[in-house]
Amino acid sequence: MRELFKNWKILLLLFFLFISLLSVSFNGLKYGIDFNGGTQFQIHLEKPLQNPEEIAQVISILSRRLDWTGLKDTKVTAWGDQFIIAQVAETDPAQVERIELLLKKQGKFEATLEGKTVFSGNDIVHIYKDSQKGYGVLTQADGFEWRLPFMLSEEGAEKFTEMTFHKCTIAGFDQGTGRTYDCEKTYFFIDRPDAVILMPREIHSKDKDSLLLGNLVENIPKGTEIDELLLNAQTPLVLSDSNFSVLDSNELIQFSSEYENIIVPKDVYTEELLQDLNALGFKVLEIPLEENIPWVWTATGAKEIISLSEDVTNMQPFVEDLKDAKTYSELVIRGFGSDEK
Repeated sequence: MRELFKNWKILLLLFFLFISLLSVSFNGLKYGIDFNGGTQFQIHLEKPLQNPEEIAQVISILSRRLDWTGLKDTKVTAWGDQFIIAQVAETDPAQVERIELLLKKQGKFEATLEGKTVFSGNDIVHIYKDSQKGYGVLTQADGFEWRLPFMLSEEGAEKFTEMTFHKCTIAGFDQGTGRTYDCEKTYFFIDRPDAVILMPREIHSKDKDSLLLGNLVENIPKGTEIDELLLNAQTPLVLSDSNFSVLDSNELIQFSSEYENIIVPKDVYTEELLQDLNALGFKVLEIPLEENIPWVWTATGAKEIISLSEDVTNMQPFVEDLKDAKTYSELVIRGFGSDEK
């Protein structure tokens, strides 16, 4: 991600927030679960969480998982920095056991490129927090650069090299640095849903504009295309208007045989429409609308968009044939910022 952020304090916040995000998603959540009354889970984290952003990330992951159970009354809160309390309106022993297994499940991290998974959390064997490997925030003449290095497994590195080969194009020439490149972007997701998305056209239009504007706090770079986001989320989309009928939608009827779940904005559709979705065989997940955050960004589980670089795509130095390509097992995610006010 090579855009220059203007405020160095925001840059540092994003750096540490991103480290927290990757630590949670790559390493997973390790905890023991105790029952209290059959409807409350007391989750004791193996290690204390380091900051409010990391706590919020854990709560978000667990909340999304509980939402997928279809339960209406769920609540996830933090108690200190080492306990999470999850409350559900369920007392049936079989259902409680299912929820327990769901909460124990490690968060699924995926990085996609052009709609295909380029690597996942299972491919990451180590995250470096060593300055010798490039970790940290570095001062430059025109601002700052943050770096987060990590290592892929041998199989993951080979797949990454194959999928990213020549995914940069020459964009121009700079007298100081030489050639400049326009590189494809990778999309990072946590718990990317295997589901259909149903949303009104007006929300789609609003999200489209919001994504193009970008959102620094949510790690959405300026110029993000909604179609590219959905392609990388590998999530089919159905748009509705004021006269929309579930049972008359050929798209939904077709998707109902391929997908078990459907995601809709919370408190937008009528109860009758939601019942029609159930009648088609869908399990409905309602995701709340949040102010200043594109709804589709939340619904897809998107967390970050990172551009590839000319070196890892074997464009600089240029390698003509894939069989001669350099395989990169140690990668570095970089972000840049300026100290201009």
